[in-house]
Amino acid sequence: MSTHDVVASEAHVLDLATYAGSRGGERFTWNTVRLYHVDGDRIAVISQVSSALWLGRLAPSGWEVAGDGICYALPRGADGGIVYGTAEGVSWMGPDQLVMVSDKAKPDQDPLCRAKDQSIHLFEIPNVS
Repeated sequence: MSTHDVVASEAHVLDLATYAGSRGGERFTWNTVRLYHVDGDRIAVISQVSSALWLGRLAPSGWEVAGDGICYALPRGADGGIVYGTAEGVSWMGPDQLVMVSDKAKPDQDPLCRAKDQSIHLFEIPNVS
């Protein structure tokens, strides 16, 4: 890794990194951007690829994750296919409620994703303390 910055605001953490590597003798670099929503010591992260939500807690001493957290699969279609494949942002609405927003589905994404794209989604999380 050549550079790595974390920019924090009251509610969001923006993680910027540049990585370098090589494959077959060819060198390359890539940039990553990760946006997390933080509420007090709670953190929520969504994954488009796995259509999942991870909830965790930050250690009181800083920006390190405390414990393993818990992962929830987002609802799937009747055939088990991903329907929340365009989820872009997540924010806490209350102790057990989250709001997610989704981007426009790409032309090559599963048509199931189009039913939930460009939308606001409200979720209640079971057994959140």
